[in-house]
Amino acid sequence: MISGMYRKFLVYALLILLPLPTTGWSGDEIVDGKVVYDRECQVCHGTNGMGSDFDWKTPLDGPGLRYPPPPLDYSAHAWHHPDSVLKGLILNGGKDGRMPPFKGKLTEAQMDAVIQFLHSLWKPEQLKWQQEIGQQQPR
Repeated sequence: MISGMYRKFLVYALLILLPLPTTGWSGDEIVDGKVVYDRECQVCHGTNGMGSDFDWKTPLDGPGLRYPPPPLDYSAHAWHHPDSVLKGLILNGGKDGRMPPFKGKLTEAQMDAVIQFLHSLWKPEQLKWQQEIGQQQPR
């Protein structure tokens, strides 16, 4: 767990540095998501979702067309998917088996917090579009 003073510092730093959309999320939820992201996702998807040193659009060497993990910030395509799809990927992993499933490793609250952290990395127009397609998805 994060100490109270450190948690407040992180919340204020994020509020200053990240353009937060007006969705009613608390800074604590986004900070919690960043903590989980840094522990579980950063190794593949990069610091603050900015991707790895590899171009995510260029296949890696090896059999088949394998691509590096994409950035999860505004620069790639994560915002093209409704939250239900993002959560499904977190729960069950990628179809090709390279992204591991986190079902049983992360709680519902942790997965939701990671998704909220990702939302905080997107441009306002991207988040608006993503929320609109999410409302069109069957539940």
